[in-house]
Amino acid sequence: MLASSIDSSLETLHTKLFEEFFQSRMLLARTRNKISSRAYSLPNEVLADIFMNVVYTPGPHEFYVPSMKDGLRRMFGRLYSLLAVCTTWRNVGLGLSKLWSVIPLGDKKTIQPTPEATSLVLQQSHAWNSGHRPLHLAAVLSNRYTSVPPLLEERAPRFTSINIEARHKSPAMNITTLLESLIKTQTPSILSELSIHQYHDLMEDELRPCLPQVHEYLGFRMSAQERDLFTTLIGSLATFRLKRANIHWNTITFSDKLVNLHLQSVVLGDPTKLNEFLHALESAPELRDVKLISVVAFIPSSRHGNPPPVKISLPKLQSLLLHDLTFNIVKHVLASISPGSHRLKVGMSGKSYYNCLPNGKLDKSDSQPILSLLNRSGIDTLFLTPNDCDSRYVDYDRLHTILKYLPCLKTLIMSDWKWERGSIPALERPVSGAPFPTLSEIYITCGFVYEVNLLPRIAASHSLQTLVLDHHSSLALTFDGAEHTIQELKSRVPDFRLVKSIEDFSHEVWPLW
Repeated sequence: MLASSIDSSLETLHTKLFEEFFQSRMLLARTRNKISSRAYSLPNEVLADIFMNVVYTPGPHEFYVPSMKDGLRRMFGRLYSLLAVCTTWRNVGLGLSKLWSVIPLGDKKTIQPTPEATSLVLQQSHAWNSGHRPLHLAAVLSNRYTSVPPLLEERAPRFTSINIEARHKSPAMNITTLLESLIKTQTPSILSELSIHQYHDLMEDELRPCLPQVHEYLGFRMSAQERDLFTTLIGSLATFRLKRANIHWNTITFSDKLVNLHLQSVVLGDPTKLNEFLHALESAPELRDVKLISVVAFIPSSRHGNPPPVKISLPKLQSLLLHDLTFNIVKHVLASISPGSHRLKVGMSGKSYYNCLPNGKLDKSDSQPILSLLNRSGIDTLFLTPNDCDSRYVDYDRLHTILKYLPCLKTLIMSDWKWERGSIPALERPVSGAPFPTLSEIYITCGFVYEVNLLPRIAASHSLQTLVLDHHSSLALTFDGAEHTIQELKSRVPDFRLVKSIEDFSHEVWPLW
């Protein structure tokens, strides 16, 4: 009995001593790591700069402009990884307010972090008592979207910017629900940016455009007081971006704060509705940048129902982008906006040669009117992409004809084309003095240039200042013997670049910022 008791006591003592020894060893190892770690010896200011770069700067193999959902996953995945390294890093991260300026909102199926983590982010951002530091809401909504605390159950903080993406077929209801919970606490003097994107399956783009129904307008079920608050907030914005989201433009009056407006994939209606939109623009005297992308407006069913384009003045306008629009919209907008010093940028697609009928069908127009119109309007930048039903191979005669019609053109962007033998010389400026632009910038993206050895000659004919080729377009320059061509281009073009990708010209991705 005594021996058994001694054995039992020794076993218990050994277990206890082993546990205490293990804990002591872990404590000593942690202390040693702190003392010897270079990161531990860095000043907090340096660590803060490192953390900011890690969380917000894209990696070498990542998209510079990711989608909103991917951007949130990237940002918070990196943030939580940093916090998990050690106590020192965690304390630095938790104390760095700029790391907690973006409030994610969504469900487990749409974004990372989960809704449970939203409360932590809000707490760390000191959102409830911060009125001077920028605070951004990024909401990705799905069909499973429900009230997410504390934004909908408590008093929502005052945001500097709000970005909402709804990823389901009938999003106006969920977006309106979120807006109803937010507008009561937002202040026009603080909220400066509002972006709303109703996610859309690309397969549905093939359907004919039709007028939105009543329930497809943002705020359709709001009370009169809530609608007034909503339109007041819109009127005080500096940046307003809408994609596939509908509002009643005749209720909107902007202020001298608005400088950027982005409208994409929206069906406005007949010329009267298009005029209402243009009238709203005129209420923003400081407006500098306007982007109209894949917007739809119909020609009237009869001449008697065709109001003339309203004349508006935008004295501070610097850039006007008209991308993937039918001819009737381009003609109407250019007749409305008074000529000025702004840069006119046009993205020509298959729609550019058509008018849009009230039933959504496209009515074929001659190719010359759009080119003559752009010539008279002094176009600065031209985007060219293949027509949906046409070949992706560059047609020498067609491209050369387009350029001859646009002698004022300064920048040419060619995307998604295949440049076979004999096609790249279409860019060369003739020595005969015939009408032809003197280009200063050329961008060739998402294509393949067969005769890259001719690019130096083309650059010299224009006195190019910028020539940018992405990975696909410059693939031929990776072959043997291409080094001479590269060196010649570097000597002729001050800004010659071979890049992995060019994302600045893509409008499909809805960015976080």
